[in-house]
Amino acid sequence: NLVLSEMKNQGYISAEQYEKAVNTPITDGLQSLKSASNYPAYMDNYLKEVINQVEEETGYNLLTTGMDVYTNVDQEAQKHLWDIYNTDEYVAYPDDELQVASTIVDVSNGKVIAQLGARHQSSNVSFGINQAVETNRDWGSTMKPITDYAPALEYGVYDSTATIVHDEPYNYPGTDIPVYNWDRGYFGNITLQYALQQSRNVPAVETLNKVGLNRAKTFLNGLGIDYPSIHYSNAISSN
Repeated sequence: NLVLSEMKNQGYISAEQYEKAVNTPITDGLQSLKSASNYPAYMDNYLKEVINQVEEETGYNLLTTGMDVYTNVDQEAQKHLWDIYNTDEYVAYPDDELQVASTIVDVSNGKVIAQLGARHQSSNVSFGINQAVETNRDWGSTMKPITDYAPALEYGVYDSTATIVHDEPYNYPGTDIPVYNWDRGYFGNITLQYALQQSRNVPAVETLNKVGLNRAKTFLNGLGIDYPSIHYSNAISSN
């Protein structure tokens, strides 16, 4: 109103125009805020990583540079992840606070076809936190088949997933430190397949010992996984 008053005093507007202006609601004529995003919310995390990767590899910012980028995303898989995270159709989540994050890789070519970093992400947030890549967490038992059992089969230490392994009291090689299973119990002689299904720690460490740390590291390097140094605790990913 101060500006309008000065405009009237200086003769830029008439008294009638002044009265009309000051009695017009300040919100009159404002356009409602609209999202600039033209992609579904379930694509946000994936696209954020694409933008980051392009900038890292080329130095160009996709938000300010005209560029055609072709991704490996499988939109059906990406949408399915979103549905798994945000509905009770697939998982009986105990509450809305429980969080998950996933990356799906096509094992035939190594392409990342889907990635989602959290449940209940706001559709009003663009390029929010992606917990699939932006949080540091131990990858845990997911490495057992890669660090232990795959090289054991590759190098002929075991013949098949039916090979009998031992789930019994066992120490980390060269130490008196015992390897414990999550339940502090043992199943005795079991198949490799069952040991993997039940995520038993003892057979995993014993298998890595049989394979040897150097051969396991060589195998992992062939997959693009490079430990600066590898230890028997890496059999169960206790980094």
